Amino acid sequence: MPVELECKIHVDNLEVIASRLRELGADEEGGYFERNWVYDRPDRSMRAEQMLLRLRDTGSGGDGLLTVKKPGNDARYKSREEVQVMVGDTETMREILSFLGYEETWYYEKYRDVWHYAGCEIVLDRLPEIGCYVEVEGGGGDEIERIILDMGLAPSNHIEKSYLELFACHCAATGRELCPMRFDRNKGQAATKEL
Repeated sequence: MPVELECKIHVDNLEVIASRLRELGADEEGGYFERNWVYDRPDRSMRAEQMLLRLRDTGSGGDGLLTVKKPGNDARYKSREEVQVMVGDTETMREILSFLGYEETWYYEKYRDVWHYAGCEIVLDRLPEIGCYVEVEGGGGDEIERIILDMGLAPSNHIEKSYLELFACHCAATGRELCPMRFDRNKGQAATKEL
């Protein structure tokens, strides 16, 4: 089973990071808007076991990505075993998961810009309400740390929490129940490529 090793850092301005990646000669793959559904069993045992079942739609004609992540370990950066499979029809996969007894427990949107540098994947994520994040994935801890430093960021600022955990903390701090995390198109928060 492949192991995902990643480092996530909150940043104020993704364009500064994108400019730095261009200076470093990183390859820009492009960006896309995502819709994500998180699933669990009715007894919420997957969350209790720190497992994740997520279906992602990247807006490419209904194609999606189904991901299962096992609990992480205590590595320097977040490390989890994961299995992913492309699905040809996101809406049908949602129905299949429901038929199998899984329940949608959370929905979130984000805009992701993907880069490649020094054997790692770097993603620049913009999310409603909780801001902008850089994730570096792949290689080993030393490679990830070097890339973070190359981008002018501090490895000590890495975040262990998932976007679900970050948003749950945000909701608690603002006195709200956990709800879907969507861009508010009524307030001009369109999910565009603009970083």
